[in-house]
Amino acid sequence: MRRTVKKIERARIFLIGVWVCLLSFPAVVTAGDGGNIISQIKVEQVKKETNVIIEGTYQSYRAFSLENPARLVIDFDGTGLGEKAPTSIDINGPTISQIRIGRGDNRIRVVMDSSNVKEPFHYNIGKKEGYLRVKCWAPGGGGTDMAKVRGAGTGAEQMYKPVFPHKELNEILGIGKEEQVEKQEDKKVLKYVGAKIQTIDFYQEDLHNVFRLFGEITGKNFIVDDTVKGTLTLSLRDVPWDLAMDIIADMKNLSQEERDGILVIKPKDAQKTAGELIVKPFEDKDLYPAKIKQKEQKEEAEARELILKAHNLEKEGRIEEALGFYEEAFSLSKKNIELVKKMAYLHYTLEHFARSWFFAKEALKLNTQDAESALYAALSSSQLGKKGEAALFFEAAVHSKPELPEAFFNYGLFLEQIGKYPNALYIHQRYEEIFGPSLEVGLAIARIYEVDQKRGEACKKYHEISFSGFSMDQATETLIKQKVQSLCGQGG
Repeated sequence: MRRTVKKIERARIFLIGVWVCLLSFPAVVTAGDGGNIISQIKVEQVKKETNVIIEGTYQSYRAFSLENPARLVIDFDGTGLGEKAPTSIDINGPTISQIRIGRGDNRIRVVMDSSNVKEPFHYNIGKKEGYLRVKCWAPGGGGTDMAKVRGAGTGAEQMYKPVFPHKELNEILGIGKEEQVEKQEDKKVLKYVGAKIQTIDFYQEDLHNVFRLFGEITGKNFIVDDTVKGTLTLSLRDVPWDLAMDIIADMKNLSQEERDGILVIKPKDAQKTAGELIVKPFEDKDLYPAKIKQKEQKEEAEARELILKAHNLEKEGRIEEALGFYEEAFSLSKKNIELVKKMAYLHYTLEHFARSWFFAKEALKLNTQDAESALYAALSSSQLGKKGEAALFFEAAVHSKPELPEAFFNYGLFLEQIGKYPNALYIHQRYEEIFGPSLEVGLAIARIYEVDQKRGEACKKYHEISFSGFSMDQATETLIKQKVQSLCGQGG
C-alpha cells in the first residue's frame, strides 16, 4: 500500500514538473497547412489615407466590403497567425476606426471597420513579396473624381465644358448580351438588377470558396458542381452582384441556372449524359478553323482580364495606368468598339487630343453610324483646330443612332464657340424637344438670346429657369437672379 502511494506521489510530482516546463516555454505559433503565417500588421497614416501593411505569407486571399456596419474583410486561407501579430488595433482615424484579427479553421480573417459605419471606404490592395499593402481612403478623399470630369458645370468659367455618355463595365467587356435581349411580351431591355457589391477582391481563391462567399454577401443559395475546378484572381469595384457573377462565369467557362431561387453552377461543357467515347481522327486542315477559334477565345479572355484591371485603376483615378491596360486589351480585341470608345473618352479627359481623335476614328471604322464615336471624333477634332472636320463629325453625331443628349449639347456649345448663334439655338431647342428641359441647355439658350441682343427672350428664359425647380449651386442661382434683374428690370 505504501509503495502504491509513493508511485502516485512520484507521478504527481512528474506531472507538475512537466506543467511548469510547458509554462516556461514561449507560446507556439500556429501555422496553416502550407506553413503560411501572418507575422505582423502595421498601420501608416498618410494625409487622408490609411495604409495597412500585412506582413507574412499566404496561400490565397479574398477581400470584400460589407455594410451595417461598413467594413472591409480580408480572408487568408491556409494561413496561421504569428506570435507577435496583434489581434486588434485601435486607429480612430478618418477612414478606419479599428482593425480586428481572428483565427478560423486554417484561416485568418482581418476586419477593418470604417470610421463611418454607414459608408464603406475605398481601398486598393498592392501585392509585394512578403506583404500586402492595403491603401484605404474615404469616398471623395483620394484619386480623381471622374464625376466632376464628366459633369458640365453651370458657372461662367465652365459653360463650355463638354459632357460625355456613361459607359457600363459589362458593355466594355462585351458580356451578358444574352441577358439584355428584348422580352417579346413588353419589348423592354433587361438590365443587371442585383444589389451592388462595393468591393470584391480575390487572389488565387478556390472557385468553390468564391461562390460560398457570394452566398454570404447576397443571401442567395448556391449549388456548385463538383466538376468545377480552378482558382480565381479578380478585383471589382461598385458592380451589381449578378454582373460580377456573369464576369466570373464568362472567365471560367461556367453556366448559371436558377431553380426555385437556387443558383446552380457547373461547367458549360459538362456532359449531360454518359455515353461511349468515340475518337475520330482529323486532318490538320480540318482542325485549322477550330485552332483559330480557340486562339481568339484565349485572346478575348486575356483582354477581359486586362479590362478589369484597367476598370479598377480608373475607379481609383489612376487614368494613365488604366489606359495602358485598356490599350493592351485593344491589341488583343480589335473589334471591341466599346473598348475603343472608352480609350477615346479617357484620352480626351487627359487632353491627349490626337490619341482621342485616333481611337474615335478607329471606332468609326467598326461602325460608321455610331453616334458616340462621331461625338469623340468631333470633340477631339475641335481641340486640334480642325473646325470644319469637327462640324462634319458633330452633324454625324446628332444624326446617328442612338440619339445622344451629349451629342446635341456638345454640338450646341461648339456652334456657340464659333459664333454660329442661330445654328446653336436650333440645336439646343432640338435637345429640349427630344430629351426635355435641362438646366445647362436652358442657360445656353438664354446666353444666345442675350448675345443676339434679344433681351426680352433672354429675360423670359432666365425667369423660366429661376422657377424651374432645377437643382443648382449658389453661384448659378446668384447669376440667374442678377440676369433677371438686369434684363427684366428690378424684381423681374
